[in-house]
Amino acid sequence: MAPMLLISYARRVRTGTAFAEELVRLRTAVAVRQEEIPGWQPVKDHRPHVDPRAVQPEEPVLSAWLAERREAHPAWAQDAFDGAWRWNFHPGTLDWLEAVVKRRFATVEEFDAARDESFVQGACWYLGEVIRRNKGAVWQYIPYAPAAEPGAPGSREHPWTEVPFVDQPDKRVGGAAIPVECLRALLLEEEAAGGERNAGQLRLQDELFWFRASSYAHVGALLTRMGMVSREKVDTVLTGYAFAHAELSPHEVPGALESFGVAISAHADDVDDLEESYTGLLEEAAALTEGAVTITDVRLYGGEFGETLEFTRNGVLITHETEHYSSDYLDQLAIMEFIGHVDPDPGDDARRFHLVDFVHLRDGGYDNYYVFATPEQATVLEKELGLELR
Repeated sequence: MAPMLLISYARRVRTGTAFAEELVRLRTAVAVRQEEIPGWQPVKDHRPHVDPRAVQPEEPVLSAWLAERREAHPAWAQDAFDGAWRWNFHPGTLDWLEAVVKRRFATVEEFDAARDESFVQGACWYLGEVIRRNKGAVWQYIPYAPAAEPGAPGSREHPWTEVPFVDQPDKRVGGAAIPVECLRALLLEEEAAGGERNAGQLRLQDELFWFRASSYAHVGALLTRMGMVSREKVDTVLTGYAFAHAELSPHEVPGALESFGVAISAHADDVDDLEESYTGLLEEAAALTEGAVTITDVRLYGGEFGETLEFTRNGVLITHETEHYSSDYLDQLAIMEFIGHVDPDPGDDARRFHLVDFVHLRDGGYDNYYVFATPEQATVLEKELGLELR
């Protein structure tokens, strides 16, 4: 099919059905091919600058830097703003980060002199994490390559060589940014404006504009690529969503995972019946194990609202204490503790239930989500969807 010729044909015949007829022709051709070669699937050729790119290979230097910065974050936040509670990866905190950087450094020269120090490195990590967690970007690193052509990635002259950056290689027209250069640009503009803020002056929050958030289509493609969900399942889910390519807020991404059948949710708002809610949650979790775990005989008893939760796992009685202050709300802490009983036995299945942590963008209650995945799958979901799984 040549799209431009098809468009010209549709304009000429003006039947209103040219596109639909071409779709039928393509589907028929695929069906005939699949009948001739069982298991055959159409594959799209990669088109540079149009199709997503491959994520850079894991780099030990980047992994070590990320681990170091993550561990140092509480102390960095205490030093940066006299308290860690404000630094929750919300986009609005970038205004605070911008103010702190400008208060610390009066000139670009001062910033450059402190480039490798813990404060600047912590600020770079925080900016990159806000982008990653809100927009589903990934950290990347291009090591020095002696054989690289001058100016090419990996050469000393290339600005992206040997510096942590955030990128969206798996999204069409995704964003990319070097956090340290974004911070440095703030001071450059400040100097150019003579210390006065202009109406159109760059803000750190503006960096988020260039990054595309995840969508149902993006999440589905990722799950298919990892073998967590079949292509047919993804197509079925996407058919039911009129806005399959609409951007998802961070708190909506776990809901998309649940829609594709790889996660469950524990309702954080009021429920009609505690025992029924626990029963439904446990049964949904067990269903994801595909028979590896069976949950029966769920019972909540004792106390004013029920304090002891009891259920049978593969024929073995499990008892877990809960705490309820009313008959309307589940004990979320207890769920975090007993959901592990629904994990398959070690050695039989590597998948486990992981609690999903995400950026809360507005006030209000949020359901808790648990993704059923292998450790390797959980790592990919964290990196590419901006989630934290534990």
